[in-house]
Amino acid sequence: DEFKNGIDGTEIFPGFIKIAVESKDKLSPMDTKIIKAAAIAHKATGLTIVSHTGTDGPAFAQLEILKDEGVSPDAFVWTHAQNGTFYGYVEAAKQGCWISIDNVNKNNTNEAGSIDWYVDVLSKLKREKLLAKILISHDAGWYNVGQENGGNYRGYTDIFDHLLPALKVNGFRQEDIDLLFIKNPQRAFAVRIRKIK
Repeated sequence: DEFKNGIDGTEIFPGFIKIAVESKDKLSPMDTKIIKAAAIAHKATGLTIVSHTGTDGPAFAQLEILKDEGVSPDAFVWTHAQNGTFYGYVEAAKQGCWISIDNVNKNNTNEAGSIDWYVDVLSKLKREKLLAKILISHDAGWYNVGQENGGNYRGYTDIFDHLLPALKVNGFRQEDIDLLFIKNPQRAFAVRIRKIK
């Protein structure tokens, strides 16, 4: 109803279907049910399915369920993929899945989400010719109830202030940056039904 009539009677319409799985390995029956429901909703609306996932196992399990339901991997975004493996990114992207590696952070360690880690992973994905399936986000902002002023706030500038300059220094051209930050989000979130052919 919200897709056709707007949210709560407004002229605001949903832009994607958000789901989450809590498994590190095998999906629960509830996870499976949610993924099948998302497949039905996608086929009815054309909205992209964005799944709070994390590691490789649940990402690939979701892709299999979606394919069984006739939905193309191109309709699916594996969110928090920085918790997965590079091999997983490559295999999922080759299937057509969108890989959202997020939590960009200006810290100086090589942990997933740091600027150095991002430059390394994105450079490898560029060599694999898979940048066209990559999405990037801050996953920042957080307000923590009970903490003074909501706790420590991490803003939405690390991509612009730190990641983009680091990518340019490491051989990323403007067309690569436009692909990652303009074209890929446009394609990933375009409203269109994507079935397996």
